[in-house]
Amino acid sequence: MSWRVLVAVGLAGCGLLSPRAPQPPEYGGTQEYQQPTTPAAVVENFQHAVARQDVVAFLRCLLDSTEAPGRSYRFEPSGQALARYGAVFAHWDREAERQSFLGMLSRILPGAAPELILIAPVFELRTPDSAVFRAEYRLSVPHREPGVPGTARGMLRWTLVPLPNGFWVIQRWTDLDAADTAAISWSVFKALWRL
Repeated sequence: MSWRVLVAVGLAGCGLLSPRAPQPPEYGGTQEYQQPTTPAAVVENFQHAVARQDVVAFLRCLLDSTEAPGRSYRFEPSGQALARYGAVFAHWDREAERQSFLGMLSRILPGAAPELILIAPVFELRTPDSAVFRAEYRLSVPHREPGVPGTARGMLRWTLVPLPNGFWVIQRWTDLDAADTAAISWSVFKALWRL
């Protein structure tokens, strides 16, 4: 019986039974993640999710209908992508976004990372129950897939809404072709790389 007491005292002395200091919460491995209590935080989280190839953080930026009954995520592809891949986008949803993002990540060269640059970002509208964000984008994806450019360019427009818990998410994503007709849009990447 005395050996059990000695073991318990020894463990307590080592700190194994004492409470540890609280650690900050982890979120899908994304160190830059911030609580999306503003539309601007969602934009930053989205960029970090792409750069860090973090599918969990990427999806947290998009509306999940289980968190907002009666609402659903909607993606509107660019004109060139809709003309070429209309059937792919006929039933595009949050799960399609996940598959496409994973498909993109599976094609990235080892040791490389995608980069999303937002040019001239602006919130066109802000109200207590919605915000509209617009920016020109350049998405660079270092891959070896023949016949597919490494960069997509265009204009994105996001409609963001707050959830009942106060966190903001992207409810609608509109992708517009770049003025340069030689460029492909992000929508083309999405269609090509959907698993």
